[in-house]
Amino acid sequence: MKASLIIDGNYLLNKDVFILYEMRTLYSDLGTLLRKDLSNLSKKYSFDRIYFVSDSKMRWRQNFYGEYKQNRKSDSKIDWDFVWKEYAIFRNEIKGLSHILSYQVDW
Repeated sequence: MKASLIIDGNYLLNKDVFILYEMRTLYSDLGTLLRKDLSNLSKKYSFDRIYFVSDSKMRWRQNFYGEYKQNRKSDSKIDWDFVWKEYAIFRNEIKGLSHILSYQVDW
């Protein structure tokens, strides 16, 4: 039986950001935790294919669905510029991995 793994990169990023922010280690540990999560997920099973998918930092869904996550508020205490820079570095590393197919929506 063939099995594929699809990883929601935006979920992974947000989960890690809020965990590390609460632990006060966001700025030192974000890249490390993202890599660890990816490694742990990809080792859970002998997957035939692994897809890492994510959105860019642009909120393109709101252009199509005006109420999409309308009540969600960004935590202004978090340096989101830092987060997106670290995430870009992480995504570039994924592109160099032959066993993971990476896709990003850049609308």
